[in-house]
Amino acid sequence: MKLVVIQHRMRSSAADDFESLAESVAVACGLGADVIVCPRVPSIQDGPLISRHFLDRVGECADGTTLLVPFAWPAGDAEPPLKFTPLGATALLTGDQALDPQVRRSLYETAPEAVIIRPQSESPLQAEAFIELAIALSESTSAVVVVADPVGPEAEPPSFGGSCVAVLGDLMTEAESEDETELLEVELDAPIILGHARPPVPEPPGILIQRWEHHHGRKPAVDYPADLT
Repeated sequence: MKLVVIQHRMRSSAADDFESLAESVAVACGLGADVIVCPRVPSIQDGPLISRHFLDRVGECADGTTLLVPFAWPAGDAEPPLKFTPLGATALLTGDQALDPQVRRSLYETAPEAVIIRPQSESPLQAEAFIELAIALSESTSAVVVVADPVGPEAEPPSFGGSCVAVLGDLMTEAESEDETELLEVELDAPIILGHARPPVPEPPGILIQRWEHHHGRKPAVDYPADLT
């Protein structure tokens, strides 16, 4: 099966984002995608162009294709939903959910075949760290881990990409452009099941732990006398 991940370049208006993302979905359908993963694009999801309009726009070209596009921000640190796709049982994570220790433990116990993370990376370092986390999760939690994020450092809120696909501890593909929309294509024999010998639940890289603590109004604990600001 063919998996296509869209790293969307955020535009100056919701209408432009809407058209650009819809065009990317059409291109992905033309490539013969079985599964298309869209990032969360704030101007669309948070604005008047809600899910019904977007799905009406892309419905014809996406006929027969599983289109994964988010339209709701999770309430608090809620458990991520599971959706059955050609990838197998697929966990859909948004924002900080991949950084939540309870969510990671739950995913480790249930071991869905795939995890999709839409983190809205706040810096280039965070984007790289989410790729690192995706690789670790694909060894311990789910065989296929996708990061799907838009790019747009000057947008509000900004986002720094880092879209990738990791499979069984290997980085299969990652976005190369920091300025343009990019479609990542991967051919998979799916669903893929992890073996019984799995590493323990991975800890996120330090910069992501710092993000998690900051978003909860705390400073991360350190094992040396320093003040992280």
